[in-house]
Amino acid sequence: MQAKVIILMIHLNQKHTDSHIESWAQEALHDLVKSASQQGLPVTYHIAQDGFEKEITGLIAEENIDLLVFGAGDKLMADAMLELRPKISAQLIKVKEKGTAHFV
Repeated sequence: MQAKVIILMIHLNQKHTDSHIESWAQEALHDLVKSASQQGLPVTYHIAQDGFEKEITGLIAEENIDLLVFGAGDKLMADAMLELRPKISAQLIKVKEKGTAHFV
């Protein structure tokens, strides 16, 4: 399988961003990418700069993405992904916790 993982960091609510949390998340992403590469898994990340729909559709097109996995714990994200569903060709999987996934 010639798969790679791309992590998209996006804020749906720009009014409530916390620079401390964002800094921690970026550090965690760097650690995750480094750890994955040591295991031979190509992982990259992208920090969104534009609107949600533009970022998702652009990344899908640019990277030829077949499968999008997102967390079900964030209702705002889940609702946004469901609204975007008719506009994208990639399969969507909503994951609540390890071992619990739902195709959307």
